[in-house]
Amino acid sequence: MAKIILWEQADGSISYGVAVPGKEIRMVEQFEKSQSGLKRLPDRDAAELPDKEYRNAWRANPDGTIRIDAQIKQQIINERARPSIEERLAALEAKQTR
Repeated sequence: MAKIILWEQADGSISYGVAVPGKEIRMVEQFEKSQSGLKRLPDRDAAELPDKEYRNAWRANPDGTIRIDAQIKQQIINERARPSIEERLAALEAKQTR
């Protein structure tokens, strides 16, 4: 399982990096040099984190856990609920044959 290194940015959003075995320390040092005001969060396994679609909306909770911005999450749920193009075409074809 991939190990993910997480940082909380000043605005509360989350930055992350995938830890390559043997190069974790170097990655952390490089990231911290390129960004200012970061707080390192506990490392996690990739399976413990939100889906990739949500990663632009990650936020840190005071206890170090991660939440997803509710508005973004609802937008993603709504997009998934929309019928696919194939489903819409099938519905149109069914409507025309009636």
